[in-house]
Amino acid sequence: MPANDRSRTLTVLVALITWAGVVGNAEAQTLVESSAEAQFQLDFQVPQSALKSFVPSGWTLNVATRGPAKDANLRVILIERMTINGPEGSPVGDGCNLLVYLTVPVTNPSGENVQLVIGGLTEDGAPGPGRGTPV
Repeated sequence: MPANDRSRTLTVLVALITWAGVVGNAEAQTLVESSAEAQFQLDFQVPQSALKSFVPSGWTLNVATRGPAKDANLRVILIERMTINGPEGSPVGDGCNLLVYLTVPVTNPSGENVQLVIGGLTEDGAPGPGRGTPV
């Protein structure tokens, strides 16, 4: 076998072994649902004292100091879930839903900047995001 062919064969063999190792270590995930949705976000500045009662101890407000959301400390996120399908592809419930989340930008005790969901409503009446649910 010529050296060029051996080199190609070795390269393919290494690639296959690497791929097999990655695939062998991959964890399976169970699909719960899939959806197509549109989101719109409104940013507001409200007195920080009004938000403090929603923020767990050890967490701090993380208000933007620049950019389009400068000084915003409350977000209203409107979500239209246009199609909601189960794992088999069939519609879940009505197959659509409208949601509104109220979130506060915070820093958790680990130092991560996250959005804390402090309230929400859903059109279908299902339990929505609860007080203190991190996103």
